[in-house]
Amino acid sequence: MMSTSALHRGFRWTDLPSTVPEGVATDEMLLQTPDHGSPAPWRIAGRGVWWSTRARSDDRELLPAALRRGARPLLRVGFAVTYSETPVGGYHELGGAILYARLGGVFGHIPFLPVDSAATMRGGRENWALPKVLADFSGDPVADSTVTVTGARPDGDWSVAITAESPGTSRHIGVPRFAAGSLTTRLLSAVSGLEQVDADGVCGRTGFDDLGAMSLTTAPTRIRLSTAGSPQLRRLFADRSYSGGTIDYSGVTLAAPRVR
Repeated sequence: MMSTSALHRGFRWTDLPSTVPEGVATDEMLLQTPDHGSPAPWRIAGRGVWWSTRARSDDRELLPAALRRGARPLLRVGFAVTYSETPVGGYHELGGAILYARLGGVFGHIPFLPVDSAATMRGGRENWALPKVLADFSGDPVADSTVTVTGARPDGDWSVAITAESPGTSRHIGVPRFAAGSLTTRLLSAVSGLEQVDADGVCGRTGFDDLGAMSLTTAPTRIRLSTAGSPQLRRLFADRSYSGGTIDYSGVTLAAPRVR
């Protein structure tokens, strides 16, 4: 079998770090990725569930060292999504993020992002330094249902089970086009965004383009998690019941990152 270094020579997206051990790609995963990427921006649509809880001060340890200075953790956020529209086709995704305040705004960082598509694994890592790894998904992330995500590593298997209860009343959220022009987009991107760190320690910040095209419907529900894995994974997805909701969205464009 061709070695990882020979197959992806010079592509630093193969070496992305993660504060969650399960977020580091194995050679076996990297060998499954396509030879060509899919550059940003990406237009996406999907549906799933999300949940959140107040962060603790020691959740700063889930941020890479380059982002910790001056960061005050606010929330731990999780989501499980089935994508119906992306440049690389449909796939499933589980994500965990830390939202934190720092001079200049409120930002987010994703240390763990398993998917079941090798193409989006490369796209996420190469475009935005998102530590996507391959995993198996069973079930759909919808109300009154359970989705289980599992992965295998040399140091032990991991799993996250997400159960959503019956939802409440749904509501639609949108941004009026007259309020979503280029000036507004630039201002929003300047004070907030998703911050990721690449293999060389360079931080990129990503926001959204074409805000007026976004359409989102959500309904409140309770989400219950059951997690097995490293201490970091069990902190990010702690076993408990959370406030959360369902989500159904379209017209979302994830922009190319800017160096912070």
